[in-house]
Amino acid sequence: MKRIAALLALCVAVATSSANAAPLFTVKPNGVSGANSIWSLYMDTNGTAANGIDLQATPIAPATFQSPGSGLSAGAPRPAGFAGTYRNRFLDLDPADVDNPGGKGWTLIAPATTAALVSIAGGPLGGTIDTSGEPNHQLFLANFLLPTGGTGTAAITLVNGTATVATASVQIGGVPEPATLGLGALSLLGLVGASRRRS
Repeated sequence: MKRIAALLALCVAVATSSANAAPLFTVKPNGVSGANSIWSLYMDTNGTAANGIDLQATPIAPATFQSPGSGLSAGAPRPAGFAGTYRNRFLDLDPADVDNPGGKGWTLIAPATTAALVSIAGGPLGGTIDTSGEPNHQLFLANFLLPTGGTGTAAITLVNGTATVATASVQIGGVPEPATLGLGALSLLGLVGASRRRS
């Protein structure tokens, strides 16, 4: 029983430390499309003052990002979870665009979406990146379609003026983030405890 309690405490500590990180970048699995897996990257500024972001996401060979640019086609921008690789087109859409309401009006410098790179650099000129009004306080940044089992990495830097306020490196695909692992371990512990009570 003491071992289970110690493991439980460790799982809670991992989940809590991961959940309290600021700012928070989260990669979520968003389904499967044929032989590919869909992953979406979100940001929660969590009160951190920032006015610019640099995001460079690359697949780890032999994987490549599948269907690059599919979310940038004409018409309404695609939401997170569509089967393709694309950046959030709402970031640089004009907020006054009546055909695509919800634009952030950011200025982006040479954004790229290819099989080998998804890049976003820029932000709201004269403004602040604020995710408090987003669903679950998380701003959708980019969507990635990878062969199932394939992985990638995203290097992210947040700046406020000329000062770097946060850096992060997150995994895309493969193993779930530590908080998810911690919650999964808690669930398994609950099942073990319940089965011991029955016997």
